Amino acid sequence: MLKISKRKIQYNLFYILLFFSIYNTKFHGLPISTANVIAIMGIVAFLLYVLNNKIVIYKNMLSAIVLFGLLIIWNFITIILNSTYQITFLIYEIGVGIIVPFFGTFLVSFCGREYTKGYRNAIQNILRVVEIQSVITITSFFFGKIQTIIYSVQDLPDKVKNSLEGGIRAYGLGSGFDLGSFVISYSLLITVYLYLTCSKKERNKYIIAYLIQAFAGLLMARSAAVGIVLSLVFLVYTSKGAKRTIFFVIKVTAIVMAVCWEVMTFLPELLNKYRSTIIWLTEFLMMDRIAATGKTTNTLTVLFHEMYFVPEHFKTWIIGDGLFTTVTGNPYMNTDPFYMRALLFFGLPGVVIFLLFVFSIVSRLIIKKNIKGKDNNEYEIKLFNDLLTFILLLNLIIYIKLDSHCFWLLFYLMWVQYFNTNRRVKVGKI
Repeated sequence: MLKISKRKIQYNLFYILLFFSIYNTKFHGLPISTANVIAIMGIVAFLLYVLNNKIVIYKNMLSAIVLFGLLIIWNFITIILNSTYQITFLIYEIGVGIIVPFFGTFLVSFCGREYTKGYRNAIQNILRVVEIQSVITITSFFFGKIQTIIYSVQDLPDKVKNSLEGGIRAYGLGSGFDLGSFVISYSLLITVYLYLTCSKKERNKYIIAYLIQAFAGLLMARSAAVGIVLSLVFLVYTSKGAKRTIFFVIKVTAIVMAVCWEVMTFLPELLNKYRSTIIWLTEFLMMDRIAATGKTTNTLTVLFHEMYFVPEHFKTWIIGDGLFTTVTGNPYMNTDPFYMRALLFFGLPGVVIFLLFVFSIVSRLIIKKNIKGKDNNEYEIKLFNDLLTFILLLNLIIYIKLDSHCFWLLFYLMWVQYFNTNRRVKVGKI
């Protein structure tokens, strides 16, 4: 009889929790999605932890706590002054966007505290999870039977089903399209960091991981191009031998693309099967298709023409309109970017408070001095701080297009830091 150790079970459970906290999957038969289930479990675990341990609040956490309180207060001020009394921002942005990942990552970090000895281990865990999702996404796209299984176990929104019917885009387990590509974009930055700080023997491993993720991200959404570009900028900015490194990555990418092209050339049926996907990927910045068909594509020009506008009333700039969604649940004023949605809801002061809250979390994670240890040299510490800066920059860029946050990543790193600082934890009944 095959025996599985308790530690192995805990190890696998940790990765399952991490995967489904990042990729919020709605399985058939479950009333709520996985991230919400993990968050509820996280709240219970947090309460049990508080009963058995003394919570340590560091000085550099106070700014985040104060700003979070101001964010909630300003939320109520704007809906009261506008007499809308709409709580959708409170539910979706603060509840789902902040509180759910806060408690969800607490549970994940607590369960994985024995396998995560620092930031490097933490981001390696994220990379492994994103690699798994990337493989699932690619295999389900090219193999119909796997695709049927992956799609059948999930309750997919009608909008997603309609997009998948054309067979142009890929979808994983709870990955989303743009949201999934943005998760991969964060992971691409992480991959570059690990590549720059690993041994020479491991470099090819991270190059392969980078290419697999980039390919999966582009199959999900063309927005992955943002992560690819920014990660290469990060590589150039931080690498000691940037030119040679960039040349090598470009060369490997060119070889992979050449192989794919040769395969499709000699197997025309593959080219015909995925012709729509190839066209879709190459029309990212093209306007010819719009002129010819009258249909809009997901281009930067269309984004700024349709989603960005100057509010009609000066009051909107000060306290917003107090509306985040319409009666039907669509975004207020039919705009998707976070900057516009937040501005319309609670004005410029609210936007500033929210962004300051994000900045305060990032500043909490920055390593301000060297720490004794084999893996903590000045170059790697500086590189990690640069990684945090680029993660923040990527999040600010994402806000230009969508209302999507990176709190799942920031809070996970925050809890990892907390449990590594406070190693003596009384488990109690958790």
